[in-house]
Amino acid sequence: MHVDIVFHFPEETKTITVDLFDNPGVRAWAAHCATLPSTRRIIYQHIPGDIDTTVPVELWPEYQRIQQGLAGTAYELSLPVVAPENVTQHHLNVWHRQFTSVTQYLQTQIDRRMDPVEQRCHDLFYDLNQLVHLWENRLNEWPKNQLNKYQGIDVNLSPEKNPQGIADFAMLTEEHRQYHSFDEADLILDQSVHGKTVLQSFIDNDDPNHWDTTGHWITHGGCKLVLSRWKQNIYLSDEFAEWMEKNNTSISQLKGDFPLGVIRDRDQVLLNQIAWQFDLLHNTITEFVIYLD
Repeated sequence: MHVDIVFHFPEETKTITVDLFDNPGVRAWAAHCATLPSTRRIIYQHIPGDIDTTVPVELWPEYQRIQQGLAGTAYELSLPVVAPENVTQHHLNVWHRQFTSVTQYLQTQIDRRMDPVEQRCHDLFYDLNQLVHLWENRLNEWPKNQLNKYQGIDVNLSPEKNPQGIADFAMLTEEHRQYHSFDEADLILDQSVHGKTVLQSFIDNDDPNHWDTTGHWITHGGCKLVLSRWKQNIYLSDEFAEWMEKNNTSISQLKGDFPLGVIRDRDQVLLNQIAWQFDLLHNTITEFVIYLD
């Protein structure tokens, strides 16, 4: 199995071929990819570095709309705040956990349809999830304020999703999930809407022992192209060790990344070129062709 990823530069087109690992988890991802259009949106993702610490006043009306919309229902928002400057990473973690828990519960009620109130709450929590991720980019709490020395870039290759981050997905079984690993790989699974990767849980100083922070449970057919060793440097860092100790866990207990494959004839010069081309490539569409062999 392999995948060809096409990058269009002003004067040339370059194709990166990734040889995929042959295991049930990767095969499940590849099989789902084969059902999707052979395109992906390029989204650059930078490790937290220069954080915009201004109070995100423009996000406040959206928070108020969501909080007021959930008021008086069985799903009222936990830890409500009265001003935007009061929002901390702890609030965001609590709200994100409420999003994963409530929407998972509502989506598993397969024996009946959601009533109009439940449907409205379900939609508001998906809006809350988007709000949380926007707000996280504005906070500079530990460990984000320690991570400048580990700066790096991933290139997310994402299938088309709706504004709430939803797209066709495939479930990952326990057989698939055993292939999480901290081993290096050039292509790894991207994050899914209902959870956080271990790395994101660390960056958010979140609890890595909850179901929604213990690896991937679904895949939308997306992935991340890893351009350097910055992830491995973080996993070996004192800050990561401190976070694991605080949460009574260890590398052997955590679900790491989900390796998908390695680049054939790896060209670091080309990878550096991709890393530097944010202005050209970010939010553009690329060809992404899976060969199941």
